[in-house]
Amino acid sequence: MSHDEGAESAPLLGVDRVVKRFGGFAALDGASFHLMPGEVLGPNGSGKTTCLNVISGIYPPNAGQIRLDGKPISGMPSHKLVRLGINRTFQVPQPFLALTVRENVEIATTYGGRDCEADIDATLAALELDAYRFRTAADLNSAQQKMLDLARALATAPRLLLVDELAAGLHRQSCSAWHASCGSWPPPELLCWWSST
Repeated sequence: MSHDEGAESAPLLGVDRVVKRFGGFAALDGASFHLMPGEVLGPNGSGKTTCLNVISGIYPPNAGQIRLDGKPISGMPSHKLVRLGINRTFQVPQPFLALTVRENVEIATTYGGRDCEADIDATLAALELDAYRFRTAADLNSAQQKMLDLARALATAPRLLLVDELAAGLHRQSCSAWHASCGSWPPPELLCWWSST
């Protein structure tokens, strides 16, 4: 993606020679890349989910460095990364099933800790969940739960949004609706890692 000449030259996210091993298996073996504000990184071969898990604090790296705005964040826990502006979706969403759709998003807004004033109802409407806002998350089908996962991530006003296999298992119509709705938000520094294969 091209950038204006006046855009900052420093990357928002830098991944430098990151290694993640599980026993004798190296899921990541020296992964390196950087992303500029507004850039979208697409499919990247094997190790995508592991890389997302390391960036988002699910797994600590065995070696290498991850930086946000040039500052090291390697091994930082997820809840602290959310407060710095990094959030993500998961391949298999795990909403609070007994809570309503709106309550799930309210919790994300409350505990995101970035003083964001998310318009929850607008976010739910953009993701076609507004008709379900007072229903429990358990009442949603798998495609709707994926949209709820995205709504929860967006409610924290992330600067960096890591999207993991969001389209997997979704009907083409749901994917089209999601792509169409994405154009209505992103704040200036929102990035997406689109790791769908």
